[in-house]
Amino acid sequence: MKISGFLLCSFFCLCVGTFAQKAPPPAPAPAPAPKPQPAPVPATPPAQPQSTVLIPGGNRSTRLDPLFPYDPFRNLDATPSLSESEMTSLRLSVLHKYADPLYRKPTKDELESVKPSPALFERYRAILEREDAGLFKLVPDAGCAENSKVVTASEVCMKFTFPGAGNSYSFRIKNYRIRQLADLTFSGSDLVITGSLTHGIFVDLGDVPLNEVSLQTAGLKYMIDFKPSPGFKEANTVNESLIKGIKQNGFLYTRSLPVIENNTYALRSIAYRGRVMTSIKGVPYNELDFDRRRDIVVVFRIVQKDADGSISILWNQLSDKEAPKIKPRHNDDKDKDESLN
Repeated sequence: MKISGFLLCSFFCLCVGTFAQKAPPPAPAPAPAPKPQPAPVPATPPAQPQSTVLIPGGNRSTRLDPLFPYDPFRNLDATPSLSESEMTSLRLSVLHKYADPLYRKPTKDELESVKPSPALFERYRAILEREDAGLFKLVPDAGCAENSKVVTASEVCMKFTFPGAGNSYSFRIKNYRIRQLADLTFSGSDLVITGSLTHGIFVDLGDVPLNEVSLQTAGLKYMIDFKPSPGFKEANTVNESLIKGIKQNGFLYTRSLPVIENNTYALRSIAYRGRVMTSIKGVPYNELDFDRRRDIVVVFRIVQKDADGSISILWNQLSDKEAPKIKPRHNDDKDKDESLN
């Protein structure tokens, strides 16, 4: 800047001197006012490092502001112009990474924490030789599975790290499940229907040997003759009646029953085909796509109750058929979760 000022001043003085030789002014020209000096330029801060995120399905990348990094798993609508195939690939990647673990089956080691007594397997060996029979244990609900997307780190919950936390079971897949996809859940005192978009009907048959129960047994007629609802509105009306309890021919049909050792129960579970929309990491999906939707009739008996409150259940399936598809809510409610709970 000093060199530029010097050249400018020299140029100005040269012009004034030349003019004075040709036409001297009557009075000397006033000295020009000094030019204001420009403010010093602050030092440029060092550049911050930038991150690069590779978008699955292509070789493109995007530079990120370090303060507001773009998370492709948080909001897919904000992704830089992806093709339809790339968007599908991204959604599948998110579901595989974050949703699949919510619906996985327990490992062999995890099942050891809820394994019934070996003596029970020996005692009921004849029934367990049937293809559609089984024996499993349920532990009291300790709040470990309140939110399937959050791991509860209490001492009790750390024993049951698999989906469902040992208190929810599905006869349809013959394994433990998160309560939204289970056929029954053990609260600690009661057996409760918790499955989404599911009509569950319990009936208490009393102290009846399991191998003597069939579809013709007294108490099963109402649940067998029960017609699935064609629409959500009708299904919800029936569901409200089942919550209160429906009395027919001396039996009570309901969605929950108290646990009684050495007692036999029957259950019809109608897991309707339909949509229960949820999302993870910004990706919406139908939770029922991770389930086996069937219409089943099962009889089961509580063969043992342990000191810690857990119960062992011996069961036998009497009927299994395709579940009906339920009509969705009205268009005004189509974006709401479809659940009968």
